[in-house]
Amino acid sequence: MGKLRELLFGEYNSLERALKNPNRVKRLSLHFTANIDDFAEDFLKFSKLSSLYVLVAGNYSKLLPEQIGELKTLTELTIINVPFKEVSFMDYEIR
Repeated sequence: MGKLRELLFGEYNSLERALKNPNRVKRLSLHFTANIDDFAEDFLKFSKLSSLYVLVAGNYSKLLPEQIGELKTLTELTIINVPFKEVSFMDYEIR
């Protein structure tokens, strides 16, 4: 059923598979067992990504890659097990 969901809905749960067709990816669910920062530039390849679910196992990352904030079509972000610092939106320019 995984490949069918990829084909019909653009839903992926493998970064490796998603990177093979980055323009088709609309929803991405990832479980990182390595440092998420190692994949930071890969996020910019998903020009149609609207939903991102990130689960980080262990203490591999203290922050999400800044590149996730550059995703223009992202409307839903779920973060599990990644400590983050709360910032004021007044600190950032809204585009």
